[in-house]
Parts: sequence; C-alpha cells; structure tokens
Amino acid sequence: MVDKELLKTAAATLRTLNRERNEAISKLARYEKAEELIRKMLTTQEFEAEDVLQKVSEFKQMTLEELETATKALDLIKGGTFKLGSLADIPAPGGTMDNLTYYLLYGE
Repeated sequence: MVDKELLKTAAATLRTLNRERNEAISKLARYEKAEELIRKMLTTQEFEAEDVLQKVSEFKQMTLEELETATKALDLIKGGTFKLGSLADIPAPGGTMDNLTYYLLYGE
C-alpha cells in the first residue's frame, strides 16, 4: 500500500517539475528573443542606449509571438522593403483616375 502512495506522490512531483521546466524553457526563449530584438534596435539606432533598461522591462512582458512579430517588423523596416501604399488623389496623366482609386475615394 505504501508503494502505491509513494508512486502517486512521485508521479505528481514529476508532473510538477516537468511543468516548471517547460515554463522556464518558455521564459528563457522569450528573454533570448527580447535580447535579440534589443540588439537589433540598438544597432539600427531605434532608441538610445540610455533607454535599454526600460526596453528590457517592456520586452520581458511580451509574449514570444509578439517579440517575433516585432523582430520581423524591424527587419522589414531596416531592410527598406516596408513601405505603406497610398491612394493617388492626383488624376492619372490622362486626366482621370483609375476605376479602383476613384471608387475607393468617392465610393460611387
């Protein structure tokens, strides 16, 4: 009878340790991604070196997905491939706007 109790206690302890281990691995991955993002932001001069501690505390609160998204956005901005389009409100050389631009501007 004691052996069953001991096995149950050991199994519960192992489950708890496994959960804590997985949480620690997740937290470490977040911190590593935050460190990578901060290094990239410092090299691209997105913020001043004096603001590093503030950024570290902000990034520690973010999820891994949010950090990955921020890293990808920084890569796009840094690479010069990130450009927002705009609707042309100037008529085309023929004096008229194309149909899509006209519809988006005037809705008719």
